[in-house]
Amino acid sequence: MLKRMIAAMVIVAVAAGAFAADSGSGVKKKSAEKQSKGVVFADYSKAEAKGNVFGDDAKGCGGTLEKKGGVAVFAFRPCADGWGGGVTLGRPADAPFNADGKTRIVVKANVTKGIRFGVQVNENGIGPKDAPSYAGVEGADGEQWGSPEQEGTGIVKTYTFTLKDFTVAGGYGNQNGNKKVDLKAVDALQVSVWGGQAAGEIAISSIKLE
Repeated sequence: MLKRMIAAMVIVAVAAGAFAADSGSGVKKKSAEKQSKGVVFADYSKAEAKGNVFGDDAKGCGGTLEKKGGVAVFAFRPCADGWGGGVTLGRPADAPFNADGKTRIVVKANVTKGIRFGVQVNENGIGPKDAPSYAGVEGADGEQWGSPEQEGTGIVKTYTFTLKDFTVAGGYGNQNGNKKVDLKAVDALQVSVWGGQAAGEIAISSIKLE
């Protein structure tokens, strides 16, 4: 009888341990899945196309932003001699937003074939490069970070911009910051086109930080 009781206790203990291990792995799996989804900055199948268009007005650069068929379309004018233009895609409902720990920006878009473009991260506290101060929160100090350029293909594609490849923008933002992409307080993301190009479009379906 004693042997049977001991055997039963061992079976129960093993089963409990297996259940705990399985539960733990389930928690880890859910955590990993949650992390892999990243931060959805914008999904234009649901969100409105809101932002501020900018450009080298003296050279006729710039463009328009509007929503067409579930995408946000930045249509830009030809800019043969100017520095280019773009659109600041802010999130006024929850800016600054927290994307701490993310390592890349993923943009699903249809970009006119041959057009050179990139994305920028605007930290909280950002302002003109001659601003008297850059008072950000959560360690952000008003820097603007720009990606290397990529080239449009003329079809819907996922473009990945790795944050470790970004550099501090020289034309805007804090020029004497901590030289670190501070993702705990991001004011906005920008999509920009370089100067010296023809007219075209960047039709954005979604933007994520992963």
